[in-house]
Amino acid sequence: MLRCGPPKLPLVHRTAFKLLRMNVTLFGYTLIEAAKINNVDPQAWMPEVLDPIADHKITRLDELVLWRYAQL
Repeated sequence: MLRCGPPKLPLVHRTAFKLLRMNVTLFGYTLIEAAKINNVDPQAWMPEVLDPIADHKITRLDELVLWRYAQL
């Protein structure tokens, strides 16, 4: 029987990818819930923080924290 499509990954790799997806999802849910607790709109806060974070200086990361945004 011929098989079409990508080769099936070993169980170890599939499990690792599944755990990675779960961690990324849980991280996102944590950010959203933290924003809601602090009365901040997650859809407004997350793009404003996640877009510039790669170019932001590490010594100034405190400018991106949720409670600093909530004070504005």
